[in-house]
Amino acid sequence: MPTTEQLFTDSLRRHADQVGASDRPFAQVAYREARRIRIRRRIIAGVACVALAVAIPVGLDVLDLRTTSKTHVGPAGTQSPAPRPSGRATPVKVTLDLDKLPRGEAPKVPWYDDGVIRDGNQTAPVAGVKDGGDLTFVPTAGGYVVEVGCCEGIGDSTSRTTLIASDGAVRKTLPEVTFPVVSGDGRLLAWAGMAGDQPSGTSLAIVDGITGKVLHRADVDPRFPYPVGFLGDLVAVTEQRSDKGTTELWDPETDEISTVKGALRSHRTNGGELLLTEVQPAPEHTGMDCQGVIDIAGNSRRLWDGCDFDGAEVMSVSPDGRYVFGTTYETNYETKRDTGKAVIFDLKESRTVLEISGLLRFEAPTWEPDGSILFVADAYQDLTNPKNAIARCTLQGECELATKARKTDHLAGRYLLPGFRWG
Repeated sequence: MPTTEQLFTDSLRRHADQVGASDRPFAQVAYREARRIRIRRRIIAGVACVALAVAIPVGLDVLDLRTTSKTHVGPAGTQSPAPRPSGRATPVKVTLDLDKLPRGEAPKVPWYDDGVIRDGNQTAPVAGVKDGGDLTFVPTAGGYVVEVGCCEGIGDSTSRTTLIASDGAVRKTLPEVTFPVVSGDGRLLAWAGMAGDQPSGTSLAIVDGITGKVLHRADVDPRFPYPVGFLGDLVAVTEQRSDKGTTELWDPETDEISTVKGALRSHRTNGGELLLTEVQPAPEHTGMDCQGVIDIAGNSRRLWDGCDFDGAEVMSVSPDGRYVFGTTYETNYETKRDTGKAVIFDLKESRTVLEISGLLRFEAPTWEPDGSILFVADAYQDLTNPKNAIARCTLQGECELATKARKTDHLAGRYLLPGFRWG
């Protein structure tokens, strides 16, 4: 059996291979990141619901691991095909041009701009951000988990992960672990790391989201499972034993681990009962790499299949589990421009309600409390006019800028929303 170190390396190589070779700085950054960070996930999980309470009065010494009612997982059964898009109600179609969108309100969720995480009138300065580096942040109860990479003042390490308060004060510097996933209420974190000093072992941990104190740890087989999100009281973990990977559910109360049928390598959850994962292609999509949404509480039923939408990547599911946000891209390597398309699919009515397109990429989709969708509109590959802005669209197709559009120059001109972004 390969060692954990080998599995780490293989995983990062796979991530690097997914980055297209082009003139974009992102490709260079991706390869550099894959070489230098041993325990790192490409996609951060558990950011579907970011409207967390600023402070939650709890007794930290007696913090209950039970965050919500237990998620029950029924027998796997036979995989049902994803519902096919119905012919009802033609979707609204919108083409975005950052130069022509009207300006609206600032984001109603935490967002990053020029060294500061902003949430309404509250600001949290982030130390150590350097142009050409990278930054990731996810809200917790009363603060944030922040990872800054490739920066000054952090010793021999190439990245540093900290738990900070809502005013930016550092509460704790975290050990070398996978980037934490956050429970729906922001009170708990989960991560994976080395099992003690054993080079061939891995441990999973549940951590206090306010203090960073490890509440429970379990050593597991040397297969490099890393958490991708909470599903009620359970934690979804993905491991790398095979090329396509598998997904399992870890119960921190019993340390039992069960396999999710029909799920390959997973990327995130919606915090409730839905898993966003790579899936085996249906017969009509043989040979394609497909991503989908699986209902853990419903016999692992596939609710949505990105291969029904030109191989769309599933990026986000609304906190109520009703809407899926998926994206596809085409790159013109002569003009160095991306044409992106986003679809919002209604799982309840089995139909596409909104299609958004433009010469840009749709990054880090995040749902606002009123049901609008925010995303980073990134026209970085348009070399004649590189721009970056946070945009907002309603499900009715009314779109606007939540920030001004400005020239993109690595982190110096980049807006960020909760979740993973290359610097």
